[in-house]
Amino acid sequence: FPVTIHTRETAETEHQIESIVDHIYTGGKRKKQHAIEEYDFLIKWKEYDSSENLWLPYEEIKHTLAFGTYCQQHNLPYKKIV
Repeated sequence: FPVTIHTRETAETEHQIESIVDHIYTGGKRKKQHAIEEYDFLIKWKEYDSSENLWLPYEEIKHTLAFGTYCQQHNLPYKKIV
């Protein structure tokens, strides 16, 4: 699935995710258990150098195959979105 990115330079552009390389908690107060919706994910784009990696919130990538794969590999809670 392509992800649509909105930037100042272009109204919107579709990019293919090569992989997700990291995640970071962006929620409020520290809790023992974090909801997956409270994370951002560092995206590596197909056909782009890693200097173009971009942090995206869960809502923008939750439907991608790369997201499901990353969650399984890192033991993160994941609900398959159909």
